[in-house]
Amino acid sequence: RKWSNIICGNLSNDSLWYWGNIEAIALGVRDTLGRPMIWAGGFSSSTGTARLFRTTQSNARPDTTMPGWVAASSGLFAGSVSAIAPDRTDSNLCFAATSTSRVTPHVMKTTDGGKHWKTIAGNLPNTPVSALVIDTLAEGGDPLLRDRVLFAGTDVGVFATTDGGTTWAQLGTGLPRAVIND
Repeated sequence: RKWSNIICGNLSNDSLWYWGNIEAIALGVRDTLGRPMIWAGGFSSSTGTARLFRTTQSNARPDTTMPGWVAASSGLFAGSVSAIAPDRTDSNLCFAATSTSRVTPHVMKTTDGGKHWKTIAGNLPNTPVSALVIDTLAEGGDPLLRDRVLFAGTDVGVFATTDGGTTWAQLGTGLPRAVIND
C-alpha cells in the first residue's frame, strides 16, 4: 500500500519513473501520541529541483493510517537536499543542506514548516554540505540559544556556527581538509 506521495521521479512516464532520489530523512517533533514528524528530501531529475516533504501531525489519525505529506521545498535551493536537521521542539523549524557543488546557498532554514526558506550560509565556503547537526547541549537550557550552534560536514572539512549561521568557522585545528559525509 502506498505510504507517501511521489517525492522524486515521474511514475506517469515509463522512462522517467526512476529519475530522482531520496538523500536525507530526519525525524522531527513528536505529537502527543509519540509519532514523529518525518522529513524526506532529495532531488528530482525530472523537474531539476530539490524536493523536500514532511508529514503532517494529527492526533486524530489512527496508527494504522498513513500520515499526510506536504511539500516543503518552496523557495528552497535548486540542488539536491543532502541533510535535514529539524528542531526538536518546534515542528515548523528545520534546517536543510545541499550537496550540489554548483548551487548556493548550501545551508537554509525554515520557520514555517517549509513554506519559505532563508539562507544561513553566511561565510561558509562555497562547497557541498553533506551533514548538518544542531548542538542542543550548547544551549544549556537557555531558550535564546536554541538552534544557534550548528555543525556542517562539507567537502573541505567540518564547520561550526554559534550565531545561527551568520558566521561559520572551521572546527578545530589540524584536521584535514577532507570530505565529511556523516
